[in-house]
Amino acid sequence: MTNTLWLRVYFHDTRYHGAEDWPPAPARVFQALLSGASRGLKIAQDCEEALQWLEILSAPIIIAPHHRRGQKFTNYVPNNDLDRYGGDPKNVNKIRTAKIIHPILLDTDSPLNYLWDFDSCDHHHAQKICDMSLQLYQLGQGIDAAWAQGELITTSEKDQHLSSCPGITYHPGSRDSTKESQWFDQPTKGSLLSLKDRHRCMRKRLSYEGKKWAFTQPPKPLFRSVSYNAKETYFLFEIRQPSAHSHDPFAAWPATQTTKLAVMIRDQVAKKLTQALPHKTHEIERFMIGRGATQTDKARRVRIIPLPSIGHPHADGMIRRVLVKVPPNCPLRTDDLNWVFSGLEYTTSKRPHAEYLSKTTDQNMLRHYGLDSPEKGYRTWRTVTPAALPQAKSTLNVRQDQDPVGDKDSGSYRMSHESLTRQAIKQSLHHRGLTTPVQSIRTQKEPFNHWSRPADQYAHGTRFHARSLHHIEITFSKPVHDIFAFGNGRFMGLGLMAPCKDDLHDVLAFRLDSQTRIAKRDHVAFLNAVRRALMSRAADNQKNITTLFSGHESSQAARSGQHQHIFLTADDSNNDGYVDRLIVSAPWACDRKAKRPSSEEFIHFDRVVRHLSYLYAGKLGIVKLGPAFPLSEDDPMIRPSYRWESRSLYHSTRYAKKNQDLKAVVIPDIMMECQRRGLPRPEVNVLQVSAGPRGGNLVARISLHFKVFVRGPIILGRSSHRGGGVFVGSTTDKLPKRDPV
Repeated sequence: MTNTLWLRVYFHDTRYHGAEDWPPAPARVFQALLSGASRGLKIAQDCEEALQWLEILSAPIIIAPHHRRGQKFTNYVPNNDLDRYGGDPKNVNKIRTAKIIHPILLDTDSPLNYLWDFDSCDHHHAQKICDMSLQLYQLGQGIDAAWAQGELITTSEKDQHLSSCPGITYHPGSRDSTKESQWFDQPTKGSLLSLKDRHRCMRKRLSYEGKKWAFTQPPKPLFRSVSYNAKETYFLFEIRQPSAHSHDPFAAWPATQTTKLAVMIRDQVAKKLTQALPHKTHEIERFMIGRGATQTDKARRVRIIPLPSIGHPHADGMIRRVLVKVPPNCPLRTDDLNWVFSGLEYTTSKRPHAEYLSKTTDQNMLRHYGLDSPEKGYRTWRTVTPAALPQAKSTLNVRQDQDPVGDKDSGSYRMSHESLTRQAIKQSLHHRGLTTPVQSIRTQKEPFNHWSRPADQYAHGTRFHARSLHHIEITFSKPVHDIFAFGNGRFMGLGLMAPCKDDLHDVLAFRLDSQTRIAKRDHVAFLNAVRRALMSRAADNQKNITTLFSGHESSQAARSGQHQHIFLTADDSNNDGYVDRLIVSAPWACDRKAKRPSSEEFIHFDRVVRHLSYLYAGKLGIVKLGPAFPLSEDDPMIRPSYRWESRSLYHSTRYAKKNQDLKAVVIPDIMMECQRRGLPRPEVNVLQVSAGPRGGNLVARISLHFKVFVRGPIILGRSSHRGGGVFVGSTTDKLPKRDPV
């Protein structure tokens, strides 16, 4: 039979000054029990046996009271180094050192709870731990005075305590827990002996050897790390109506009324909670409505998220479900919230029939919002409902007089708007608590999918101006696994994101490690090493490599007349003479006439290229690469533009004859190259040209001007697969009003 040891620790003050870990790890409690039971260097035999028994138990469940971070402050205390100044206490001001204190402030005087499961045959050891808990006098730093009580309960009583204890419940996990887990030190077999050994060595850490004092670092105690995870609580409800009024049991709301629906449900819930719990009126207003909430309270607020129906070709984007997210640190109890939301009934002036929320366990819709793969996550996310950005940072608040031309359609004006929009998005993600680095951002007023609506249609009847609403696509450097909303309207259903599950790109870039310095003149050797590394990764079990990475069919070079293998670019974007990023482009991205890839080829390219992390580059050494990322929409390598100019030398596919005008050779050659790649006919301006003594190695710097917008990448010429013939677009051209070529 299994019983439970329940240890409750109370603080004399509602604050905790220990290290940055919260709640205090089980190893801290173990040390506090040992300190309370010890008498100098001695500890009773039965107490020692009880602590050794506690070492081998599984990690406990922890229930910690709700908390918030207090204000940091600095204390200046004397350092133990007065001997440097002759031991004179008058010089104590010379050895003061700064000590930063960042306390944890507890919302209530509720205790810390630790629950260990054990077999009933070890009842005497568990009872001894309960007796030792009465001798505990502090937990944390010396100023964290505390007292404790121990109790033995049954498994059924344990379940009751877990559901009724206020606070956040932390369950021990396993080594494969998610990155959001917290890791706490846990006593293990030998921890007691290691603590006794450390205490003994601390008393003898200073010794006099010969004519000098020697300091010996005492050994660290023996503990093991265990992951704990306090997850958000999700409640999913369906919006229902009485079946007598309709054949469809769902009561569907237009997606453009998401704010109205969220606010109405929020107010009804707050009213019902206030009537049932009048003593918690202040907490309900702070954490349900947001009235009087501080910046630290925002992460603890209840979120009501109407979910439009998405993910199916015939989905209409209507709202039929409501998701309620309760943060683990929310002071409102989850069972109270579950009660008040379940069966909540309401009516509106325009919808006379009563509607109510019905709790459901069918979570298939949540798969479309990223909860189908919580261990993997997704990198690219798009808004389903537009995000409300801070208006002070909105691109539409840039005054017209800030544009030197005064034309709102000018390139510089658009660039200023886009720059401020990206800043506002990053600020909103920071306020949301999402710290994963962002690689690219794309904004627009039009929806990304057929089930969404233009951004300005969501502003009617809300406090948000249509100009502050944007549909946004964000690509993160690492997968994000969470259903999240961000922006100023995240508590009212705006800024809801859904993952882009076909997160595949045909142009990927890598940043070189900051300590890696590869000169531009060595780009050929560098790119050869990249190609070898990619071919090695692309080889199957029989050592066969596809044409996509090898450029060969069977034993000979590919002769289809089209570019069937990857393009590699060693880019020096800041013109300092050193390569700062590697760009790998699929052939169908650079050659418009190339055969469109199958889904298997697209996935193969993305997977092989994305997982490249380092390569052996001969005399250049081992080159470390940052994570792969797609180029942003405003990157000059792919940004739509009329005018394109050489970033690396164009190598002609023709040779010049003796005394032949070099420009007369280059111009028709590059026009023919554009025709082969499916590009429009350009106007060619040769900026610089040179050739070898017999007309070979004909290279040039060229400017291309198209009559229509052309999207990159544009990589042309004989050396296009090895870093040559790279063109970049002009950043001053206006963005096109229709799709570029």
